Amino acid sequence: MEGAGDSRGGFFQRLQDKYSPEGLVLVNEGRGGETVYQMLKRAVKLDPAREFDIVVLLGCNDVPRANDPTPEVRSEKDDYARYLASLFYYLKGRRSLFITSFLVSEPLTGISPTLFGEYAGLARSLAYSSHFDICDLYAETKENVSQYWAEDGLHFNDAGHALIAEKVAAWYETK
Repeated sequence: MEGAGDSRGGFFQRLQDKYSPEGLVLVNEGRGGETVYQMLKRAVKLDPAREFDIVVLLGCNDVPRANDPTPEVRSEKDDYARYLASLFYYLKGRRSLFITSFLVSEPLTGISPTLFGEYAGLARSLAYSSHFDICDLYAETKENVSQYWAEDGLHFNDAGHALIAEKVAAWYETK
């Protein structure tokens, strides 16, 4: 949620630009490069009586990759599932939306599309069973995903951030 790859500061900034003039307070708790376990360590400190809507977008920091200089930070699928189920428990808001990530470029990231799909499917399934609404960008963009990649093949570009902002706005306005 730090807006990497976007000339306007990312989808969160785009949403803030849209809703702040209306008095809606948006808080970005995203941290670039974090794994689900790192997010979970912060989430357990949240007030369980909170009254707000929440949007969760995961990247691919947990997914193992070829020629990885830091394999120790990646998560095996079983660990990923356990951490993610707990994360969803702690993050459940009044209204909750989970956004799957886009498929990333294998040549640029070393992440196998098959393995990425397995992690994305697991996350989608856990979000659904945790009663989150789902915005499945992985499935929606799989056939034409490269148009949404920044130059690194990992982050979203302007079009990708605009798409996410549109999806979140549509979700927010229909609830």
